[in-house]
Amino acid sequence: MDTPDFILIIVLVANLALELLLLERAKKSSSVGVFIISVWTLIIWTLSIFLYRNVGAEQALLWGRILYISALLIPLTFLYFALLFPSNPFTLSRKKVVLIAIPTMTLALLIAFTDSIVRGVAVHPGQENILRFGSLYPLYILYISG
Repeated sequence: MDTPDFILIIVLVANLALELLLLERAKKSSSVGVFIISVWTLIIWTLSIFLYRNVGAEQALLWGRILYISALLIPLTFLYFALLFPSNPFTLSRKKVVLIAIPTMTLALLIAFTDSIVRGVAVHPGQENILRFGSLYPLYILYISG
């Protein structure tokens, strides 16, 4: 296990511990519940980085796609948390929730089912896997940056 993998495991364990600490409080506060979902997106993202780095060629593309989809969900869930905190009741209308989620879900579908954002992966034994990107990758970068 190399240093990046070791750090990823520490981050994964720390986020799981945070989840356990927050579970009881989630019953009393919708903002804590949304924060727990945000932490889960970080857990999935961290796990997908670890697995992308450590799987064979046949699974590297799958975990690369999961990695990029989970990265899309991090800003979405933190935005929901920021809109809810510090007020306790869920105050976002369904229309606003859907409008905020549409770009994320559109990009997630493009990543999952097309080659327009994540096109493939180059696997070289003993080296890092390298994702190859499609023509809509700049749109992904714009979303993440925004």
